[in-house]
This record gives sequence, structure tokens and C-alpha cells, in this order.
Amino acid sequence: MTNFEKWKQNLKPEDLIIDKGENIDEDECRHVVGIADNCSNCPANGKCGHDFWTDCGEAFMEWALEETEDACNE
Repeated sequence: MTNFEKWKQNLKPEDLIIDKGENIDEDECRHVVGIADNCSNCPANGKCGHDFWTDCGEAFMEWALEETEDACNE
């Protein structure tokens, strides 16, 4: 099982989409992608290897495709 497969087992829409509410400026988007908003919302936070040379998308994909740490116990 990959990290992504394990993560999506308990995934809820609110984990991916943040609703900023009705009273936002016209120039702002009401709904934003939750994990792109900041690293603290990302399931790979602290485990992704994101650095100056690796962008967020690449780092997330590397994390998502890795086998879970507890794969040996399954």
C-alpha cells in the first residue's frame, strides 16, 4: 500500500477544499485547495523532502508513491 492509498482511505472533502465563507472580497476565491494553502495541511508535511531544489508537486508525488512505513505489518 502506498502513502497515498493509505491517506485516501479516510479522506473527506473538507480535507481538500477550504470554504472561506460568503463574505470575501470579489477578487478572492471562496473555495481553495486545502493542501496547497500551506504545508501544515499537506499529508506529506515533514516527510516530503521538499526543499529549494524540489518543488511541492514533485515532493508530494514522491511521498504519495512510496510504500507506507507500516507496509511490512500489513
